[in-house]
Amino acid sequence: MHARQSRGGREEEERPLPIRSRADHASRGLRSYQEAADWPEDKGKLTFLCPWPLVAGKGSGNTGFGEDRGRPQWIERRSHSQLLDAREKVGIPRARVTDANSLEAGTSPKSAKKMFCGGASASAANLSYPMAKPFITWYPGPQFPGVVEAICELPSGLESNAKWVVVTNEETTSTVYMIHDGINAKCFRKHVRTEPVKAVGAHFSPNLWKIIVLYEDFAVHFIEPSNGKVAKRVYLKQGLNKGSMATAFAYHGHSDLFAVGYTLDQSVPKAERRKNKKQYADYDDDDAISYSIDLIDMRNPEVPEKTYEELHSSTIQCLKFCGTAPKVLISGGADGLVNWVNVDVAQPEDGLMATNSVISPVATVGIVGNDEEGKTLACCTTDDGRFEFYRLTHTGFEDLDVEVTYKGTPAENSNRFLVDVIASGHGKLPYVTVESTHDGQITMTAASPNGKLHQDLGTFKEHKEMVRFVWLSDDFSERRFITGDEVGGVVGRYFPKICVEKIQAIMEEVDEATSPALKKKTKTVKKKGVVKIGKVFKKKTNSKKVKEIAKKVRKKKGKSA
Repeated sequence: MHARQSRGGREEEERPLPIRSRADHASRGLRSYQEAADWPEDKGKLTFLCPWPLVAGKGSGNTGFGEDRGRPQWIERRSHSQLLDAREKVGIPRARVTDANSLEAGTSPKSAKKMFCGGASASAANLSYPMAKPFITWYPGPQFPGVVEAICELPSGLESNAKWVVVTNEETTSTVYMIHDGINAKCFRKHVRTEPVKAVGAHFSPNLWKIIVLYEDFAVHFIEPSNGKVAKRVYLKQGLNKGSMATAFAYHGHSDLFAVGYTLDQSVPKAERRKNKKQYADYDDDDAISYSIDLIDMRNPEVPEKTYEELHSSTIQCLKFCGTAPKVLISGGADGLVNWVNVDVAQPEDGLMATNSVISPVATVGIVGNDEEGKTLACCTTDDGRFEFYRLTHTGFEDLDVEVTYKGTPAENSNRFLVDVIASGHGKLPYVTVESTHDGQITMTAASPNGKLHQDLGTFKEHKEMVRFVWLSDDFSERRFITGDEVGGVVGRYFPKICVEKIQAIMEEVDEATSPALKKKTKTVKKKGVVKIGKVFKKKTNSKKVKEIAKKVRKKKGKSA
């Protein structure tokens, strides 16, 4: 579910905020994210440089590691407006934004004086709680450093006593660890794939009772949770195309369905096109590269049940099934689009329910549960630190109304990097932003759907390097989460308590203090006055008028008595 920075050598001084992408080919797929955001719509097409090998000849593989072995090529994609306009013509709605004045250009509401992501706030100042002690810590050691790509929980009572699966990617290898629970946890078994291919994701299937790991070359490994051995290896058919690559992996949770996002390369070398000019007279490089999603039943993974094409015009970086509505699949791509797909619709081309453009490449998508009205709440983050909150309303079997309730942008001059947005399990503050510094310090902030109410959940620093991945328990009663960093370290903690009542009282004071109406009523009295919000209180004086008024008041009180 999580995009990554390039795995090459890291500079220790003045490192810029990292680009989170699924792999090197995705993180460098855009010539410039700022260029993508500022590109004029009237220019039509936006050009990107793809530095990975699109045409893999003999001895040239699409590995995504080290220097590029193939020739860099230029491809083009349609602008955001063209994609969205075309979809609106066939009835695919755009996500609508509430309170456009406060959300325009990613600005926070006026009542929230500062962005809660990356900056201090009035509510956070008085309600910061220390994080609870970790329930698990583990590091693979300096000889096996690797970026944490996936974490999944194993059922209790296994013969191996293994509780967690941690998948890491290094420059030349990918490793699957099965580790125990507790502080300084021990590793029960590890499976190392020495081929220069990275892991895309891993999930535990209770129906198949297997740990399922997907790799970029479309290899699927089924690992026994009891002994950690690979019971079965399968290659998906897309791997027959040498230049193709799997980029995203999601598990349905209520069945054996998995979603696989991939880049399919069907390009033809120039030498072959020259030999058969008539056959390739209408050949177009742009049409040779496609980005698709397959729905796969892992009991029969060789043949996909459905294939969704043309949902994205660039790398598909994240996929997520909706837990409250399992028929809905959310996808996010490097083209800046977030799509909601109904997987129960018979024809894949009719499955797209709604789409939204966030301009920047989408890094993660997620579901945080339901609000107080029972509507589904979703979110997304981008490679450049932006995030959006959504409220979903099902208006029919194939219709979905997506409401953008909040847009967030990185705080200015912040040294924190947005890792992900996860669920808190709380009705009023359902969203939690997880940020990390370069040295591994984590900051977590809970927020309301409209972004006006928020609470600082605290900070902790157990990691040695920047955090790259966040795992969250499906059971909100346990309120557990685990973070993984770029050298393979894993730390698990519990959420602190969310005190909404205290935050609400503080935010009401802030709203009252910043209210324009009250500011107009406030007067400044020189020397003899003390200014308070909304009223002017005068000091006592010895003037004759005041004494006379006091006498009259006493006389009236005496007569009435």
